[in-house]
Parts: sequence; structure tokens; C-alpha cells
Amino acid sequence: TPRVPSLRREIRHHQSNPPSFSETSVMKRYVKKTDEKRREQELAWIGDTILDLFARTWILENRGKLCGETLRRMTSNQFLACFGNPTTVEARIGALYQDKGMETAFTWIESKLLPLFLKQEKNLPETKQG
Repeated sequence: TPRVPSLRREIRHHQSNPPSFSETSVMKRYVKKTDEKRREQELAWIGDTILDLFARTWILENRGKLCGETLRRMTSNQFLACFGNPTTVEARIGALYQDKGMETAFTWIESKLLPLFLKQEKNLPETKQG
């Protein structure tokens, strides 16, 4: 392939001309930012599951039946965006779970997210409430 020789030249050039200090610091900042973003996504992945478990438990305890629509409203990015970036909100839940356990994460959801959810639910037409 015609591109391979030029790639080899580029690799040899970088090996014989290591990046300068400023390039290295830029690369370190990029790697740090990438690592922070990856960590936030990992925590959000966990937090999403914790939020889902809280929501399912709450729905069964308070509605007495399965309700997928209520679950969707309670865990949607649209709802979480009321509190900031949805990924960041889920990451906060994931971090609480990892650092302090399920009960602390559930307490945070109950005190921070649930009041607005209940307010929004009251404003729904009767036909949409679960």
C-alpha cells in the first residue's frame, strides 16, 4: 500500500525527534483529561444502574405495580438534565455508591432527585401517571 512507507518515515521521524517539553506537557494534559472523562463515564455507568435500581424499588413500593413509563421518566437524560449534565449526575451517584455504599447513594437520590420528579409527576395528566 502506498501509505505504509510514509507512515514508516513519520514513525522514524518521531522516534529520532522526541516531542519538546511543551509538546509533552500538552500530551500529559490531554491524557489526564481523557482519563478524567473515562473515569466519569465509568462512574456514570455504575450510577445509571444504581439510579435504575432506586427507581424500580421506589415504583414498586409507591405505585404497587410495574410501570415502565414512570421508570423511563425518572431515569431519562431529559430528567437528569434538570440537575446538570446527565453523565455527571450519574457519575455522582456512582461515586457515592463506590465511596459510601448503596444506602448513601439512595439517600442522595431521594433527597436531590426525587422531590423534582414528584413535582413533575403531579403536573402530568392523569392518563400519563403510572
